[in-house]
Amino acid sequence: MLPDKTKLSKSTEKIVDGGKSYKKSSILFDSGNCVLVFIVSLTMSIAIAFALMLTVFHATSATEDPLDVFDNANSIEELLPPHEFVHKETWGGKLPSHVQNLQHPLDLVIIAHTATSVCTTLTECSKLVKAIQNYHFRLKKSDIGYNFLIGGDGNIYEGRGWDAANSVKDKSISVSFIGNFLYDHLTENMVDALQELLIEGVELGKLKEDYKIVCHNQTIATLSPGQNVYDVVKTWKHFNPERLR
Repeated sequence: MLPDKTKLSKSTEKIVDGGKSYKKSSILFDSGNCVLVFIVSLTMSIAIAFALMLTVFHATSATEDPLDVFDNANSIEELLPPHEFVHKETWGGKLPSHVQNLQHPLDLVIIAHTATSVCTTLTECSKLVKAIQNYHFRLKKSDIGYNFLIGGDGNIYEGRGWDAANSVKDKSISVSFIGNFLYDHLTENMVDALQELLIEGVELGKLKEDYKIVCHNQTIATLSPGQNVYDVVKTWKHFNPERLR
């Protein structure tokens, strides 16, 4: 009796050789069975290859630096929001009563703080800068006391600008962080805004390339700019630790 077609089957044929005969057995596969085996083997190969690809992908992703997802970012600074230069007329500033022009390039930058609350939006910071100018007018100053101010929004607010002397110290550029940094802390975006401003000052010929940075309390007896600012500024290469007279 012949075996089932889905199984291996044996067939016997008679071979005649030199008048002698013998039987030869051979293993035969059903053609339908061969196709099935081929399909199963191909499917398993594809599944194994796909599983290996997934394993390699997850292993690579686990060790990849998260910052690498930013294709065009070469440094952390490129991930920060852009800094806007807010002109005096934009934040609602008034014209000065008197202007004393500066002679460029200058070699001194003085860092201060406003000793006010912090601000995190253009509207908040503009209101604070306007209030500071009004306060300085009441102190009989000719304008807001600083050349520039930097808000918690990362924007740079024009005070007296590059060309007018400030009320802090002659022959210098005064930059004030908005906030009270006896308690508040600088954000990375605020620090980056100041560094961008100083780079621009050198490029415009307003500052010497070897300018020095000091804090407000190195020029007079004051708590400005606050210990939390001083701790940051003292690590910069342009910082001068000496007290000025």
